[in-house]
Amino acid sequence: MARPTLFLILSLSLTLTLAGCASSQKQTGGESSPVYNDVASTSPSQDELAAAGPDDFEDPFEDPFEDPFAEEGGQQADELASISDPLEPVNRAFFYVNDKAYFYVLKPIARGWRAIAPEPVRVGIGNVFSNLMGPLRILNAILQLDLEGAAGEFARFTLNSTCGLLGWFDLASERGYPNDKEDFGQTLGYWGVGTGPYLVLPFLGPSTLRDGVGMVGDFYLDPVNYTDDELSLEDAAIKVGVEAINTLSLDKDTYEGVIKESVDPYLFMRNAYLQRRKAQVMK
Repeated sequence: MARPTLFLILSLSLTLTLAGCASSQKQTGGESSPVYNDVASTSPSQDELAAAGPDDFEDPFEDPFEDPFAEEGGQQADELASISDPLEPVNRAFFYVNDKAYFYVLKPIARGWRAIAPEPVRVGIGNVFSNLMGPLRILNAILQLDLEGAAGEFARFTLNSTCGLLGWFDLASERGYPNDKEDFGQTLGYWGVGTGPYLVLPFLGPSTLRDGVGMVGDFYLDPVNYTDDELSLEDAAIKVGVEAINTLSLDKDTYEGVIKESVDPYLFMRNAYLQRRKAQVMK
């Protein structure tokens, strides 16, 4: 009964999300967060003022409609304004649910795991989970025509799987092989697929329509999700849950810091996620 129930829950969540995307034709900016820019001092020195003639000074009021900060902050402001978040009320509701699940379910379990498992054990388990994603990263690198990256990931996976005892020891990182964390969402972005509307998925966190489709692709392409040649949704969910708990046990309360310092944690997480994904696609 566990597998049909879990599949029904995920199906209902995806159905509600896609239905909202189809029914919402307008793009609302939602609550806009101020964009802060660190402006370096450009005041001239006393010597420069003394040497300058009357024609060397520009009238700051020559163009009353000119924004002196437009060049520095305009691009960032345009990017924030262009964010598609038509499902913001639904996303905020899921953000609230995920927030409570984090504080009252995931974090207490992670703290308990931290108390009973030494850090080297938890680091080793995290390395194993990362190594299991090696074949999927190789495949996505090939799909992005990044043959050099695919070769490096293959070398990384081979070294860690053999000398690193199935990935328990991350010997590849010690030898300079990068862990690029390629996924199918990045592959879609590489081929020009737009991000689509921003989404907050129940228990999975921030995403976009493109990355949500990418997650489905990664799920079907990941050989670890197949048990006895059959796709196992239940086993995949267990793997995601265990990995999340182990990762949180190694975290130094990063999310708590965001909540404490942010005026609007939802907007902060949304903008940070979209900027990070954009950087990953463009690298």
